[in-house]
Amino acid sequence: MTAGRPIFSLPSAKGGFRLRMGKSRTNGHEASSIHPVAAILTYNFLAWGNQFVIERPGKASAVTFSDTIEPPVVKLKDGSVIKVKDEKKAKELIEKNLVEKILFLGDILFTYGDFLDNGHPLVPLGYCEEWWILEFEKNAKEKVNGFEVVFDMFKPRKLFEIKNLERLSDYLDIDKNTLENYIRDPLKINRILSIH
Repeated sequence: MTAGRPIFSLPSAKGGFRLRMGKSRTNGHEASSIHPVAAILTYNFLAWGNQFVIERPGKASAVTFSDTIEPPVVKLKDGSVIKVKDEKKAKELIEKNLVEKILFLGDILFTYGDFLDNGHPLVPLGYCEEWWILEFEKNAKEKVNGFEVVFDMFKPRKLFEIKNLERLSDYLDIDKNTLENYIRDPLKINRILSIH
């Protein structure tokens, strides 16, 4: 260990970063993304561009930020536990010395290419919005005749054709526009829908 460098988590320890696979606007080869709140809560030791040692898939990674992945969870000195989603709130908690303990550092996002280039086997990942929306669409298609989200590899999800959204909206009794927003941008979901 290099003197003066903090340890954020021991390998595979609970409360450390949760591995997530995907592509943000800023991650790539040997550059992973964390939630910007994680940097604030670690007193900016994890700053943009820092290099830090990681358990997998390689030896090290540069830090970038992505606000679409899971943010940290902290225990406050008053005993309450909160998920800190925005940077302003994180700064307030640090400035007022209200954080007792970081319970979970949030997601760390690596690309598949980092695993491939390092010859590291893929490992099980946590459940996330991308999986949830695919399961939601599969169940909705089974329950509502004619409903379908048409995958198109040449378009972003926001431009996928959605067939018979009105039927699904009526079936779930959820506003059509709200439902369409969930389907088109699952990373912005704030509540969970379920098909009964």
